[in-house]
Amino acid sequence: MAAIPQRNDRLTMTVALMLKNLYPHNFRDFHSEYYVKPRTEDLWVNYMLGRWSEDEFKRKFRVTFTQYKELCDMLQPRLQGGSTNYKKPLSVEKKVAIGLYRLSREHCTYSTLEEIFAVGEGTACKAFYQFVNAVVQVRGIR
Repeated sequence: MAAIPQRNDRLTMTVALMLKNLYPHNFRDFHSEYYVKPRTEDLWVNYMLGRWSEDEFKRKFRVTFTQYKELCDMLQPRLQGGSTNYKKPLSVEKKVAIGLYRLSREHCTYSTLEEIFAVGEGTACKAFYQFVNAVVQVRGIR
């Protein structure tokens, strides 16, 4: 089989670079800041900084902060996510908080969770189902 002339190699490389500029999400070295919608984590940061009283925490999640931390420790092995090249995984604490918050509200939508916890709707849905599955596995509920 004959070798491809060098001119075609340059043409192929030029076309590949043009495609990479037009469709960067199809290439592995694409940086995640273009994928991730910028979100503010005000509510979550306020919780993390301990600005909520014990009563306020219990009103929002229907458990005490101590029970929440115990639940996080119990579910840690099942909810721990692996890191990727694009973004950090959700923390176990955030997944548990998403699950508890959704369960504590009768009409809590994923778009509500999106705003409160600064995650996408799909991420909130996935985190909720991971939380529920982890609780079922740990408690042995069938």
